[in-house]
Amino acid sequence: MKKSKLKATKISCPTHNSFDQGEKEDQDLPGEQIVEMPINGVLDLHTFQPKEVKELVNDYIEECLRRGLYDLRIIHGKGTGTLKAIVHSILKKHPA
Repeated sequence: MKKSKLKATKISCPTHNSFDQGEKEDQDLPGEQIVEMPINGVLDLHTFQPKEVKELVNDYIEECLRRGLYDLRIIHGKGTGTLKAIVHSILKKHPA
């Protein structure tokens, strides 16, 4: 499985998403759909699988901090509470 890569202009998630308006990966996974989203301090996790969230949230936080964005909003939705639990666990462990 391809890991998230932090680049100056985007964050790539293993299965289907990319943040910001950077260039596409040179070697995308077969069948991988790239969705570009701005890094603006708001991360909506509705389209992500729980297995993607841990690395994605950490990478997103780091990229926001690098860009001087210190007020972040992470939208996990209601659902079964799985994403909420994962996000809260990540935030408790994150040094920022």
